[in-house]
Amino acid sequence: MAGLLHDIGIVPVLVQAEHHVNLFADEKNLHHAMAELRADVGCAVLENWEFPKTFIQAARHAEDWHYECRDSAPQLVDVVIVAQLHSMIGSRQNAGLPAFDQVPAWRRLGELDLNASRSLELLSEARDRVDEVQKLLSIR
Repeated sequence: MAGLLHDIGIVPVLVQAEHHVNLFADEKNLHHAMAELRADVGCAVLENWEFPKTFIQAARHAEDWHYECRDSAPQLVDVVIVAQLHSMIGSRQNAGLPAFDQVPAWRRLGELDLNASRSLELLSEARDRVDEVQKLLSIR
């Protein structure tokens, strides 16, 4: 759930962009506004909806690769940060990403074999399973 909600702050930003078309006509301005406001607006939304602090923390630091939680045990925010890294592997956003072993959240999650090669392997396996299910559904 935290992974789904970590970017909830983008929705109100986009709604406001529709009301201020001249200000956000330039795509760079819109992307800058989303990047700058995503976390603050998202946290405000989650606080208003009375979500637990762990969800708010995940929204605040989802793309803060160097965020280091005070607790030594793995936290929800760590899972969201590492999931964000995994989701960007192979995308155009990949160029600015740190190495996994440089991310405190990844280190805190321990020896889960979380790396780019393993992510691509899991994606390939998932794609194969989806293809199998699609074949089964199209036969009937």
